[in-house]
Amino acid sequence: MPIPLVSIVVPSYNHGTFIGKMIRSVQSQTYNNWELIIVDNNSTDTTNEILHESRDKRISVYKINNEGIVAKSRNMGIGKAKGEWIAFLDSDDVWSPDKLENCLKQAENADLIYHDMKIYRADIDVMLDEELRSRRLRKPIFKDLLINGNTLIKSTVVVRKVFVDKVKGLCEHSEMITAEDYHLWLKISKETDRFVYLPSQMGFYTIHSQGLSQRDTSIQLRRAVSTFLSELSISEQRKVEAFISYSRIRTMVQTKNAVPFSKDFFYCLLYANFTIKIKSILSLLQLSLLSFRNKE
Repeated sequence: MPIPLVSIVVPSYNHGTFIGKMIRSVQSQTYNNWELIIVDNNSTDTTNEILHESRDKRISVYKINNEGIVAKSRNMGIGKAKGEWIAFLDSDDVWSPDKLENCLKQAENADLIYHDMKIYRADIDVMLDEELRSRRLRKPIFKDLLINGNTLIKSTVVVRKVFVDKVKGLCEHSEMITAEDYHLWLKISKETDRFVYLPSQMGFYTIHSQGLSQRDTSIQLRRAVSTFLSELSISEQRKVEAFISYSRIRTMVQTKNAVPFSKDFFYCLLYANFTIKIKSILSLLQLSLLSFRNKE
């Protein structure tokens, strides 16, 4: 039985500090039938030198001016891909050596595979015991993703290319930035329910000052779900809005910015699922403590 080719798509921009580690983590894979497609947004740091030194026939490098829209880089990589499977990886993240092997073991029963990751704090150069955990989605996958929010970590996803092509890849609209991956998973979940979750930490997700993880993404989230809301009941739509409200609360906690949050908080209490309600209450306590300290 032939071993399928996996096309690993990596967008990059001024990640010279990280990109060498990413490449080595791919080259260390126990699953050897892969191609690495790096789409570089005209980096001006050491990225070009590092890519030039990575002499591996399985690595291809393309240049793009994506105008700040990373989806353009990923779509170019997908367009160049020759594999049956697409694996997404960010240039500042790394995989464990058995990542592709473990994922492809599920190929017979899956169209999309994802897993957990550990966290690497680049600013203090520490691998944390803390993990970035996904969850097992319940069928129908589309409704679980839409109502309960995105759980797929981009650098963990391996998906059949035929489905990425069928939904025409990632949305390149500027208002979708930071939510284009979630939008892609939603589109794919309309085509297949064969999502497989592996509850195992197979790599490191990097947190650093250049990341987007602490920005308010509620507008982008709403844009990502907007075209699908008509397929939900009113109560289900309220749960989606409650999750978006919680995303704003979470950003306030992350940025330690105790701006007025009562509307979001009460909306979560009224309409969110049990887990989000509990998380909202905990966030309220954190924000209240922050507000108290700011007054001292």
